Amino acid sequence: MRAVGIAAECNPFHKGHRYLLEEARRRSGADAVVLVMSGDFVQRGEPALWDKWTRAAMAAENGADLVLELPFAYACNHGEAFAEGALGVLEGLGAVSALCFGSESGDLAALEEMSLLLEEEPPAFQTALRAALDRGASFPAAREEAAAAVLGAEKAALLRRPNEILALEYLKQLRRLGRFAELIAVRRVDLPKASALRQKYLKSKELQSLSDDLPPESTAVLQKIDHSVHMELNKLTPFLFWQMQREGERMADAPSAGEGLEMRLRKALRRPDCGNAEQLIALANSKRYPDSRLRRLLIQFLLGLDRAGWEELRARRLFYARVLALSERGAALLRACRKEERARIPIISNLSKELRDAEPVLPLLRFDVLASSLWHLAAGESPYHRSDYVMAPYFRKGEQAHGTSL
Repeated sequence: MRAVGIAAECNPFHKGHRYLLEEARRRSGADAVVLVMSGDFVQRGEPALWDKWTRAAMAAENGADLVLELPFAYACNHGEAFAEGALGVLEGLGAVSALCFGSESGDLAALEEMSLLLEEEPPAFQTALRAALDRGASFPAAREEAAAAVLGAEKAALLRRPNEILALEYLKQLRRLGRFAELIAVRRVDLPKASALRQKYLKSKELQSLSDDLPPESTAVLQKIDHSVHMELNKLTPFLFWQMQREGERMADAPSAGEGLEMRLRKALRRPDCGNAEQLIALANSKRYPDSRLRRLLIQFLLGLDRAGWEELRARRLFYARVLALSERGAALLRACRKEERARIPIISNLSKELRDAEPVLPLLRFDVLASSLWHLAAGESPYHRSDYVMAPYFRKGEQAHGTSL
């Protein structure tokens, strides 16, 4: 059984994700689509709008045969770590022969050329980068300017587009792994971005506001749950402010800290106009660093992920296949992985029953459990209501949905 792999946040699962899945299956000719998905916190340093079980069910109902969780330490981190984690899970499963990713351009050759430039950093690139940073440019702007000096402005424009930036990281990681036989870049279709959909829902709190942008299968999943139980950054305010007051000095240890960012945040907290997490970000904002880095720093600090621990986890290359949802094809794929001993990482379908098997990866897995507990607490729910120790993977059988996640 051949499988094609995709990494995505599905926050929420919209028509663009559906198109990507369909193109991945069609162009690869694979029997199954394996999706590695961020858990309850995403790469921008925000809580996902709906929890991982709900989003995994959406993905399964829209054609994903196996949905695996991207560990928190990789998901809520910079683009290089996100790509490293996603490919580590897909490669470790031992069943994925092709990788598919979204791209604004769909130009795999141009992405390869840019990825090599960023990895090798020739002298001309380094000189232009330092000059731009010395003038006070943000790192993304300085990197684009340096790339333009070497490859030209048209190709450097790739670095303005979020899907392209992540694709570049995939390509860099793939050169190190060398295990995927086929790469598929799918050009992004002209649909509203996920961020716009989240804002639309948060403004109205009505599912109807998303009806034109989500596939019917996604809407059906949300209609079966209390979709009003959602998350946004400001719901973390009491947890975050208390922790900052209690041991704010530890912020300097977070992987995303450095260059005075943690001090800017601690100083902003003491201002009288700092009333919530979003205001904290705005007050600590610097033109040189994106807001996403500040948000990641805060979430990493809140969950206790420090730089030393992160570097150790990364060096040990701890990964696991944490199953969130699957179809009959996905179940068959997992059986083959186990029977034929293809998987090089633990496969975890029921954490409460497989805790002993998961022991080698617990240093990484515990952050997923904590992240889920924090998400549900901040959303006003019991942390055990949909915890990793209680939930079983969502199962799609044929056209009919079954599972404990709804």
